Amino acid sequence: MNKRKLALGEIKKRSVDLLAVFDEYCIENDLTYWMSYGTLIGAVRHAGFIPWDDDVDLMMPLEDYKRLLHLVNVEGVSLPAPYRIASTSIPYTSSPHHIWFPKVYDTSTCCKWGSDFRKGSDLEMGVWVDIFPIVGADSAQADSSCVAKFEEYQRKAEKCLFETEGKKNALRALPARLMGYRYWNKAYEKLLLQQKNLAGSEFVFDPSYTKVVYRAEWFEKTLRLPFEGVKLPAPSQFDEVLSAYYGDWRTLPPEEDRKITHACEFYEV
Repeated sequence: MNKRKLALGEIKKRSVDLLAVFDEYCIENDLTYWMSYGTLIGAVRHAGFIPWDDDVDLMMPLEDYKRLLHLVNVEGVSLPAPYRIASTSIPYTSSPHHIWFPKVYDTSTCCKWGSDFRKGSDLEMGVWVDIFPIVGADSAQADSSCVAKFEEYQRKAEKCLFETEGKKNALRALPARLMGYRYWNKAYEKLLLQQKNLAGSEFVFDPSYTKVVYRAEWFEKTLRLPFEGVKLPAPSQFDEVLSAYYGDWRTLPPEEDRKITHACEFYEV
C-alpha cells in the first residue's frame, strides 16, 4: 500500500473534523445523539480523547436513528464529501457495510486491518465514528430472548469477519460463515428496528452491549462538554451512565492497560 500512514495525532484530528460536521448535520436535522463510552469519559476527564484512545463512540436514540435512515435513503440528505454515513440499512454500491451498528467514515482515508480480519480487502473503511442506537426497555432487565438474539447475531457476524485460532474453532465457525456477515447484520438490523423507542420508555439499553440497562431519565436532558476544542452533546447525568457501565470510571487504569486496542492502520487515500 503506497499511501502515507496517519499518525495517532492525525487520526484524532480527522475524527474531530468528522465529529464537527456530523454535529452540525444533527443540529440542522433535529437529531439527538450523545458522546458515549470512552469518548464520554474522555470529554469529562480529559476534555478530549483519552490519551491512548483512537476512535469515537456515540449513542443515538432509536427514533433518531430511524430518522437518520429516512434522511439519507428517502430525502437524500447526507453528509458533505468526504464524509459518509454507513449502515446495514443504507445501500452503498461499491462496498457492503461490515458491522451491525452504523458508522460515519472519512472517505479521504482508508483502513488496513491486521491478519485477524477476514474480509478487510473488500470493505471501504476509513477514519470512523461509531454510532450505537439505544432502545427502550420495560424493566431494568431487558427481555432475555431479545437480548439472546442480539448477542447471537453479533457473535455469528464476528465469526464471519474475524479469523479464529485452530482448526476446531474454524469448523465451529463454518455454519455462520456459510450465511455470511451481511446475513447476520441484516437479521440484527431487522430486530433493532422492531424495538421500542427511547421516548416513553423507563429504561434503555444498547443492543451492542446488552449487559447494562440504563434509566431513560438519565438521558432526558443534554449538556455540551468540551472535546478537543469543540463542544459536543452528553447526557446531563453522565456520571450515572458511566458508573452503570464502568463502575469506577474516574480512576485511571493501570499503566500497562493504557494502549490502543484496534488492530488497524489508517492511510491517506
